[in-house]
Amino acid sequence: AEIPRFTLVGLVGTDWLTHTLGVWHPRVKANLRQFDEFLKDFLALLKQSGIMEKTYIVVTGDHGAHDIDGLFDLKRYLRSNGLRLIGRLRRRQPDAIYVGARGVGSSIVSVPGEGGWDTDPTIERLRRFPATNGRGVDLIALLLNAPEVMLVAVREDAGHIRLFQRDGEAVITVRNETLPRYGYTVLNNGWDPLGFRDDPSLRSFTDGRLLNAWQWARLTNSSDFPDAVVQLGQVFADRRAGDLVVISAPRWGFYHEKEATHGSIILVDLRVPLLIRGPTIRSGRYDWARLVDLYPTMRHWFGLGETDMPIDGRLLQLR
Repeated sequence: AEIPRFTLVGLVGTDWLTHTLGVWHPRVKANLRQFDEFLKDFLALLKQSGIMEKTYIVVTGDHGAHDIDGLFDLKRYLRSNGLRLIGRLRRRQPDAIYVGARGVGSSIVSVPGEGGWDTDPTIERLRRFPATNGRGVDLIALLLNAPEVMLVAVREDAGHIRLFQRDGEAVITVRNETLPRYGYTVLNNGWDPLGFRDDPSLRSFTDGRLLNAWQWARLTNSSDFPDAVVQLGQVFADRRAGDLVVISAPRWGFYHEKEATHGSIILVDLRVPLLIRGPTIRSGRYDWARLVDLYPTMRHWFGLGETDMPIDGRLLQLR
């Protein structure tokens, strides 16, 4: 058979076992050991075929995971506190909100503005959203009062995301220039929602200075919330992302019975292994990379050069 020039293989076994049994279950470890054996056999086959030294191999994962103790029924919680919810197939009502049903560690909430669903909600409207009792409910405070919730991110306007934690508040600034830049400002000298102020190496970067995505990745890749400034700065770029993103506390998940989940901004969800081998790859350990960096890097391997399309990634320097 003809040897393919490019092959993409997705292995879902580890993902399914982790969700079903938990991160540290013996069957999950056995599954990873089995993959190691398969990889060894595959490398032997490449050698046997005489193409080992001209083949690039990339091994990685699309996300990490963490074990959870319970589920937080966000819809029931909001209804029990006087808010109207709408389903996906029901008519959108001016004083009802939509809650996304996700099986991960975050959930989106869409809220109509003062002028209905064609307008964006302001922070003031979220602070006094109409409830079934005729009074206004502080939706942000209500979410943060739930012990199952860790952080709430809110789209303030096109260039700002407000980040709320029980004892602190911050603003992420987004400047969509040729190379997008992001700033992070802790407000009112309060508690830092991402904890950067507690890290001497990060404290000086909580004053709003604008950095590009790779600078933030390099600075925060070992923090409790690696790359969170950029991740949260980008999430609302798609209008389907809702108006609020609710991030669960580490031991909680939204929707569906699972032993482990992912989708939050904590370290174990965002850090994954990335193993690369190939004829132009220098052996060694590299500090960090983004998965989006693989696309321009692979284009380079195949001699495709740069693309006119805007991409969120950079060519990895692995020589």
